[in-house]
Amino acid sequence: MGKKFKINKYITLKLELLIPEDNILGSVVSSLAKRFLNYENMVTMIYVGGKRFLQCKYLLMDVPIKQQFVDNIQSIDEASELLDHSLEMEQLTEGVNPEIEFWAHCSNLQVWVENEYDTRLLHRNLAFPLLKKLSDLGDPMATRVFKEEIAKRFASGHHSVIQYLLEELYLDYLTPEEIKTMIEDLNSEMVDYVEYNQEDIGIIFDKRLDLSYSH
Repeated sequence: MGKKFKINKYITLKLELLIPEDNILGSVVSSLAKRFLNYENMVTMIYVGGKRFLQCKYLLMDVPIKQQFVDNIQSIDEASELLDHSLEMEQLTEGVNPEIEFWAHCSNLQVWVENEYDTRLLHRNLAFPLLKKLSDLGDPMATRVFKEEIAKRFASGHHSVIQYLLEELYLDYLTPEEIKTMIEDLNSEMVDYVEYNQEDIGIIFDKRLDLSYSH
């Protein structure tokens, strides 16, 4: 009944029932459910390093937009906001066959891997936690691009991404030197910073001064 697709040695997607299997009762319920339920009761789950990691929730498909609109979109995060949150699975994938949705997620993740984990190609809520987990597992490419992606997306000046990176403390993974370089590349129309004695002492975001990254 279930489907499985291996993206690379670290990432596997599975179409399965979202039922806990960490105890005897859960295993029995899961076993019975798999025998009697159809694809409509299944979801796409991401496994990283052989362990269940996250349920896929964002999928961009069949969105009727003009070409000039597409040309102005720099990331999935921008698309999700410009399209009035239509990336949310509850709205966009209502009535979509879970098997079709599963293969769409597989395609998206495969493109993401083929493009060296470019976080613009996935929603931030998936891209950064997944990239961090891959880096922790020792994936060489993830380890190489993890901090680059944090700095690149922060410096892009996109409001929701910057807020996410600050709130989830992703800047803590950067060195003082890397933060200084990142701040120098900031889009000052979206984010500004405070200097004192020729040193950066804080980031101004949403009219608030954040001194967490002063050194």
